[in-house]
Amino acid sequence: KIGYWITTFDSIAVGSVVTVTQQLCILDSGTTVMLMGSETVDELKKQLGSNAGSCSAVASKGPAMNFQVAGANFTVPASEYQYPLSSSDCSGIVAEPINVEGTKLYLLGDTFIRIVYTVFDVKNSQLKFAYANNNKGI
Repeated sequence: KIGYWITTFDSIAVGSVVTVTQQLCILDSGTTVMLMGSETVDELKKQLGSNAGSCSAVASKGPAMNFQVAGANFTVPASEYQYPLSSSDCSGIVAEPINVEGTKLYLLGDTFIRIVYTVFDVKNSQLKFAYANNNKGI
């Protein structure tokens, strides 16, 4: 038994371009960025073009990341996933999936969890998702 919180996402898309289907993902509140395969990161870089090195350009012009799980679609806007990885890359998404026992896993960290509220239901060994309400006025 693997000791991670894992679920299968029906699809993951950069903007409207689906890059993977039936993708196993680890949900990790202790990681800031998202670790994904080259098929997703390459599409993101393609859509970002010359904007990849500018955090403000990524935030304002970058494509949304769309995650479909259990029939529900969750969108993470570029303004939420952008994170300065280096002076030339501000995408916040790294092309380093995790390999566990020969299986490629994506890792979704805080850039996903702060938008998509994630319940780690220990008692029932389940993950549950909903949009986070980050309205500070409530």
